[in-house]
Amino acid sequence: MLGTRWFEEHAKLFGWMAGRHDVDWTRVDGPAGAVAVRHAVNTCLSCREVETCREAHRDPQAAPAPADFCPNAARFASWSRGVAPAE
Repeated sequence: MLGTRWFEEHAKLFGWMAGRHDVDWTRVDGPAGAVAVRHAVNTCLSCREVETCREAHRDPQAAPAPADFCPNAARFASWSRGVAPAE
């Protein structure tokens, strides 16, 4: 069984990575947005790049670009402040 600390760590990494992608959460609304966020969270929880993400969080200057390892990179990019919302 997974412990609370494991979930807390992933929540922290998820939030940090979303921030690194400059996610604008106002772009993620309605039922479809809720489903998309749930998929993103599940993707994060099952990610095989956790150690890379931890290292990137510890030392962002030395970290590879998020798109190089984050399985949510494309999803986060579509929610970014710099991208027009999908119609």
